[in-house]
Amino acid sequence: MNKYEFIKQDEDTTILKYKEKEFEIKKDVELQKEIESVNKNAKTKMMLDLTKQGITSKDLIVVKKEGNKVYEDKSNLVEMEKTYVEEASVDLFQNLSKKYFNMSLEELIIDIGLTDEEGTQFGTDFAYALAGKKSPSQKN
Repeated sequence: MNKYEFIKQDEDTTILKYKEKEFEIKKDVELQKEIESVNKNAKTKMMLDLTKQGITSKDLIVVKKEGNKVYEDKSNLVEMEKTYVEEASVDLFQNLSKKYFNMSLEELIIDIGLTDEEGTQFGTDFAYALAGKKSPSQKN
């Protein structure tokens, strides 16, 4: 038996049920804007942080010349962008957890009684619920 369940009620409403508790997640315009702005906000923060350090994103690109060919290795830039997007996503999930459940994500996972592995799956299920979609692990 699952320790929690996300139940899609209609196009914009999903219910989180666990133990004897129920929480409603309403998909709205503000939520969509927050989700869609994660990448942009993360990249803006990264650029501001780089500027404070006196460097630009171009400084993270390694240029190699071999003969008459020029190769650009953008892996440092891509990795840094990925890190900033992950941090922004975690912040968003924390804010949304407090908004919908009145507790941090860690408090919610403990309240449900999830292991670390189950907590990871919960995060995925929560992301699907926020998008108004059914997670592959959900029955309903």
